[in-house]
Amino acid sequence: MTRHDLAINYNDISILENMHASKGWRLCTDPKHNIFSFLSPDELKLMRELIITMVIDTDMARHSTLTAKFAAKVPMGIDWTNSDDKKMILTMLLHCSDLGNTARGFEIASKWGHRVTDEFFNQGDKEKELGYPITPNMDRRESDVAKCQMTFLKFVISPLFKEWCDFIRTFGNSFECPSSSKIADQLQTNVNNNIFMWLTLRKDVPVEQAKAIPVETPRSKSFSAKLPRRRNFEGGSRVNEN
Repeated sequence: MTRHDLAINYNDISILENMHASKGWRLCTDPKHNIFSFLSPDELKLMRELIITMVIDTDMARHSTLTAKFAAKVPMGIDWTNSDDKKMILTMLLHCSDLGNTARGFEIASKWGHRVTDEFFNQGDKEKELGYPITPNMDRRESDVAKCQMTFLKFVISPLFKEWCDFIRTFGNSFECPSSSKIADQLQTNVNNNIFMWLTLRKDVPVEQAKAIPVETPRSKSFSAKLPRRRNFEGGSRVNEN
């Protein structure tokens, strides 16, 4: 533990997410610009519960549980009158949006990939300075942007967007969105293209070897298959704020 004031304020639990939810709520309900002033007390209570749940669940420590729960629920069907089902969908939507730059075209995704990796490496530097174990993939002496991003996209983002895009294709008509399947296809195509692009930029992978791996698309027969496992990777992406 760093014993940082934020960690103490939020009891070492989803620290930054709790801070964002708290400050965001104060901002939105400030008398000068209260965007919820039209809500009844009961509606305001529900809104607060929803916002807190959605924001807290952007904590990557909750990623696996949230994705697994969503993947198990969708095939069983969504009850659009059930508040828990709607809350789960909105929570998943925000989680995907929070990580959405990874599903953009590579020109944009790469810029954000460099920015977030710089942030991770700065965190690793601080952990080293304070004598703490360095969080996996955050040690600039043992990793690089391409390796971090490819690992993150392959093992975290790709499974996440597969579940979300399957949901979009299945229930797109419920949103009166005739282009839902095309949107889902584009998202998954972008993710897979980005995995390939980061792979070609890895310092420890020969360029010709990387280029030999085909880029899969939602319409290819092998789309559901994983990219070839060429080496074991340590852990996943983890943010340790406390």
